[in-house]
Amino acid sequence: MQNPGQQSDLKRHLVCLDRKTGEMRWTKEVKVELPESQYQADNESKHGYAASTPASDGERIYVFFGKSGVHCFDLKGNEVWMKSVGTGTHRWGCATSPLLYKNLVIVNASSESGAILALDKFTGKEEWKINGIKETWSSPALVNLLDGKTEMVMNLPGRPAGKVAGYDLANGKELWYCAGVPDSYICPSPISPAGIVYVIGGRQNTAVAVKAGGRGEVEPLWTTKVGSNVASPVFHEGHIYWLHEEKNTAYCINAATGKQVYAEKIAGAGLT
Repeated sequence: MQNPGQQSDLKRHLVCLDRKTGEMRWTKEVKVELPESQYQADNESKHGYAASTPASDGERIYVFFGKSGVHCFDLKGNEVWMKSVGTGTHRWGCATSPLLYKNLVIVNASSESGAILALDKFTGKEEWKINGIKETWSSPALVNLLDGKTEMVMNLPGRPAGKVAGYDLANGKELWYCAGVPDSYICPSPISPAGIVYVIGGRQNTAVAVKAGGRGEVEPLWTTKVGSNVASPVFHEGHIYWLHEEKNTAYCINAATGKQVYAEKIAGAGLT
């Protein structure tokens, strides 16, 4: 970007649109805590400051604005509470989205405080915290087990192997883990249909499947050398799909085996 502007002019916004007409119903401006990560050429110019997605329980809206905090609004745009979850920044900015579970708002604040935090969704009070979360832009996800229980799962970096891990939602304690994507940072978020967790990621392009609900170290169901460094996958009818951000390629693999079904080039301009 030739003219990124001045950080002193940076504003955060939550915008409500009429989904039938697209007309703006209201917009809420949020104070920005400066200095923020610098918006520069190369990687930084590909995402900006609005990478996180809001979450709603139908009664309130929850947004994560990095070092500017977690904010809760009512459906008319009135702020209910705000909670700082750290003051750190990273040159790649902030991208993770909040996860809602029962009375909790869960946020991966890796760049801001090196932690995952669970906040009370009514007050913003911290309920539990997982420290030691470094270099991950992956959002936490829920996995529903066949016995009716629910766990939180994360796609985490590491070398020689990353980690896929399951956590107790009552207290944030790690329940199980297995070898994951081998890289020093992770971007894609996990998906978890029918009690199985799937993750992709890394510059070595790796995909991993693991059955949730275990304890301690567990073995993956399969690991394969196909993936994406940034894009998150989706699951549909027994297959996993994603777009590679640099290869301009759509991938499909069999969710049961990890075998590649196809890799198809996409015509036109690059995805990045």
